[in-house]
Amino acid sequence: MHPELHYLASAGSAQGGAFIPPAAGAGADSKNMSADARLQILLVEDEAISALALKRLVARLGHEVCAVTAMAEDAIRLAGEILPDIILMDIRLAGEMDGITAAREIRDRFGIGSIFMTANSDPATRALAENAQPLGFMAKPYSPMMVKTTLRHAAEQLGPQTRN
Repeated sequence: MHPELHYLASAGSAQGGAFIPPAAGAGADSKNMSADARLQILLVEDEAISALALKRLVARLGHEVCAVTAMAEDAIRLAGEILPDIILMDIRLAGEMDGITAAREIRDRFGIGSIFMTANSDPATRALAENAQPLGFMAKPYSPMMVKTTLRHAAEQLGPQTRN
């Protein structure tokens, strides 16, 4: 473990942002990839400071944020151009389309799963998000350990599908 990856925060509870595995497969292979695999990530966040902080944290965890956008429509376009391993998707976004709709579109078109980031964990929003077959959820505000754990579980779920 790298020295900069030692954190005191916990991974959260069932409602506090713990990883929730996806529904049936999306093509996930039964072989798990290394928990230390490097993920290529598209970050979709409409709060600039939050996006910058998360981008830096993701890099410290050994992954790469290959693009950042604040708009759902741009996220769909970028997902098709970049073909990242996963998408960190805020549910509430600037513009007309929300993150749930964008994540569903991206999964349908490109087979790329999303991890939803949200401060809104009300049952109706959660139910809508579950229909997009996410790789997981991170409740805001999130801790570095929560991000690390959620990305590790997502990498394990993806198995050898990633570029690593």
